[in-house]
Amino acid sequence: MNSSRTNFNINDAGISDLVFTGLRTFSDATNGSDTTSRFLRRSTLNRPFLPECDIVENDNETVIFVNMAGVKKTDINLEFRNDKLIISGEKHKPYNLDSYTLKSGDMLHGRFSKTIKLPIVITNPSSVVRSLEDGILKIKILYEIERENYFSLNIE
Repeated sequence: MNSSRTNFNINDAGISDLVFTGLRTFSDATNGSDTTSRFLRRSTLNRPFLPECDIVENDNETVIFVNMAGVKKTDINLEFRNDKLIISGEKHKPYNLDSYTLKSGDMLHGRFSKTIKLPIVITNPSSVVRSLEDGILKIKILYEIERENYFSLNIE
């Protein structure tokens, strides 16, 4: 069986003549190079984790769905400031690099903060229903409760 072989040189990362072959493991292909794992840690773990979200609404409510796979609910903060929702927290690594050597790293980790502009000002915590299920944070904002907070004044 023939295996394709690709050679390339990455001088900026301090890795030279790195060889990948289709029939070898990653460790075999990199000859167990610790330089390779340091390169992977620098290149993938420095990217910030920013959760994706979808926002849907109708006449009665706005619902925000946020992908929080791997984030504990105790590590999520919700803050309402006028017409903005700030979702912040931290996504921790599911492993400890003191015990392992990173060979490939696509998962993003770290502190995050995302600001979402809302269609109304939130003044009552009772108008916000939130849950975290199957890695999806669901934030429902009920307009009816917020409408109770509206008032008007006459000029005297």
